[in-house]
Amino acid sequence: MSFGFTFNGRHSKEFDISVTNVERPILPAVQSKTVTFPSAHGAHYFGSTFDPLEITVEVVFSEVSLNRLQIVKRNIAAWLSPVLGITDLILDDEPDKKYRAVVSGETSLEQILAIGRGEITFLAPDPFAYAVDDEEFTYTARGNFNFNRPGTAESFPLISVTGNMGASALLRLTLNGTAVTFTGELTEDEELLIDCALKTASILKNGSESKSAINHLDDLRFPIAVPGNNELIISSSGEVTINEITITPRSRWI
Repeated sequence: MSFGFTFNGRHSKEFDISVTNVERPILPAVQSKTVTFPSAHGAHYFGSTFDPLEITVEVVFSEVSLNRLQIVKRNIAAWLSPVLGITDLILDDEPDKKYRAVVSGETSLEQILAIGRGEITFLAPDPFAYAVDDEEFTYTARGNFNFNRPGTAESFPLISVTGNMGASALLRLTLNGTAVTFTGELTEDEELLIDCALKTASILKNGSESKSAINHLDDLRFPIAVPGNNELIISSSGEVTINEITITPRSRWI
């Protein structure tokens, strides 16, 4: 049974393209970090990392008349163009997950349109699949909390804080044992954003104007979220009023 995919916000059915098969490895290619020593057997293992993920989609293209062929070709080329950069790829067999991908490799529109079938290769530099609609966890007071997130891999959350903080105040968020502490000022019209993936902190004023807040963090260790249960501790000292603290875990799967 054929199905389709959504790329760059548009579904393949808009272009009369159906998917007959998807080639996804169980794991991306693994790069093992090892060091060998003279006169020693084997090697010392220092962990591993995943390579970018390639997803090959076999497609069937519905027949079109000759006078429409060039129009269809240009529309598909614009839709799949790598010039647009990395965007969301959602496969119909996993509609709740998305890859951040770009068309790569030997994708040939000429072949697909000429013989009615072919392959489209997507490259996901980040090999993980992410939740399409990720759950957010919001807190309005200090204390100890727990939340559960789906997925099979650790993730780097986005943390949002709104409220009021005086110049000598301190706000500490400890997630799964790793604390991030903010010691800067914060006003009602500002939002503190801590991005644990990019390892940055910034303050947005009125939802737009941004300034760096990285110098107001006492440590550059950023917490991670894990599949299943997560433990969060919110504490503070000095003049701190918490309106909302929101954790977006960026749930992901390998």
